[in-house]
Amino acid sequence: MIKTTQVVDGEWLPASPTSCHKRGQVSVGLKKIEDVRMEMSRVYRECRAGGLDPSIATKLTFILSQSAG
Repeated sequence: MIKTTQVVDGEWLPASPTSCHKRGQVSVGLKKIEDVRMEMSRVYRECRAGGLDPSIATKLTFILSQSAG
């Protein structure tokens, strides 16, 4: 059976990797290091604006940094 939902910080979200950080946002291509850097910037700006919990932003940034290396 395929997992269709997951719990993140007590909130049920679709299990799609593109919806973890913001619902309804389109998938981001991360083929180049510049794409990863731009996505990290988006996560940072969204966190600073209060639209993303800092604990989730930290996790997303860590994952992005690992994929860049």
